[in-house]
Amino acid sequence: MASKYKINEARQLYLLVLDNLLGNKGEWKKFLEFSSEFYKYKFIENLLIYGQNSDATVCATLQEWNSVGRWIKPGAKIMKYT
Repeated sequence: MASKYKINEARQLYLLVLDNLLGNKGEWKKFLEFSSEFYKYKFIENLLIYGQNSDATVCATLQEWNSVGRWIKPGAKIMKYT
């Protein structure tokens, strides 16, 4: 189960990115183009992915990466805040 710290961190990222999108038409367009590549995800998930890495091209769970032979180092952090 996610800790309160991680939930608060995700909430802050969500609000920061949403505020940025609502105040900037160019950024909103970029987000919509980004979201078209991740159409299987919900809006909130797209927003959080975009907030961590607006250049992301693929997103998957640890189990999905492992199933295709890609291994994530234990303890690796892949978070970037814009």
